[in-house]
Amino acid sequence: MQVVYRTYFLFLKYTFDICLHISLFSAKLSSVTISERNTMITIKHPIDFPETYPLDRIGPKEQLLFFDIETTGFSGDTSQLYLIGCVYHDGFGWKLIQWFADTRQAESELLDAFFVFIKRFKTLIHFNGDRFDIPYLEKCCRRLGLSHSFEGTESMDIYKKIRPYRKLLGLESMKQKAIEQFLGISREDKYTGGQLIEVYRDYLHTHEKSLYDLLILHNEDDLKGMPAILPILSYADFFSSPVSPQAPELWEGYCTDAHGHAPSASYGYRLCFCSRSAGIFFWSGESGAI
Repeated sequence: MQVVYRTYFLFLKYTFDICLHISLFSAKLSSVTISERNTMITIKHPIDFPETYPLDRIGPKEQLLFFDIETTGFSGDTSQLYLIGCVYHDGFGWKLIQWFADTRQAESELLDAFFVFIKRFKTLIHFNGDRFDIPYLEKCCRRLGLSHSFEGTESMDIYKKIRPYRKLLGLESMKQKAIEQFLGISREDKYTGGQLIEVYRDYLHTHEKSLYDLLILHNEDDLKGMPAILPILSYADFFSSPVSPQAPELWEGYCTDAHGHAPSASYGYRLCFCSRSAGIFFWSGESGAI
C-alpha cells in the first residue's frame, strides 16, 4: 500500500512540475511577443562600400555618418517615423545599421537609439537632409517630448552641393534615383518612399515578412546609393576649385567617373572644355573637346 501511495504522490508531483514549466514557458513566450511588438527591430551587418570619392575632402571616414529616414508623411508634426538607416566605418570596415518601428509605439525608441548613436560622429552626410530629414526628426522629438538635438554635429547635404549645377549636368531630376541613373548605378528596389507608406501600414496589421523585406530593402538601397553617388561631388569640387586651362595639372582628381577613377592631368584636360563667356570649365565626356 505504501508503494502505491508513493507512486501516486510522485505522479502528482511530476504532473504539477510539468504543468508549472509549461505555464512559465507560455508566460515567457507571451512576454517576448509583447516585448517585440512594442520595441524596435535593429538590423546591423557589414556592407560593400566602394570608396568612389576621396572622403578625406569631407573628413576622416571614422567621423562620417551617412543616414536616411523613412516616414509616413512629410511633416514630423503629423506623420510617423518608422525607419532610420546609417552607414559608417567602425575602424575595421563599413557597416550598415537600421532601426525599424515594428509598431507605432516604437517611434521614440528609434529616435533615442539614433541620437545616442550619432554622438560618435562629427559629420552627418545625407541627401536633401537639410530640408527634410533633419527638420523632420527635430519635429518628431518635439512632438514626443524628447530633448534630442543635432548639436555638436556638422551637416553635409549632397543635394545642396549639386543643385547649382543641375542644368550644366543635364539632370532631368534632382531625386537621388535620377542621380544614380546619371552615374550608371542600378538598384534592386523599384519603389519610392511614398509608395511604401501603404506597405508599412499593411505591415502593421499583418507583420508579413515580404512587406518587411520591401521596407528594409528600400532604405538599404538608399543608403548604398548615397556613397555610390559621391563621385558627382567631384563636379562641385571642380567648379569651386581655383583651376584654369593654364594649370591643367590641378585638374587631376577633380574629374572622376562613377567608380571614382580619376584620369591623368593631361587626359582630364582633354575631357574638359571651357565656356569662355561664362568663365567656367566642366566635364564634356568627349576627348578633344578643347
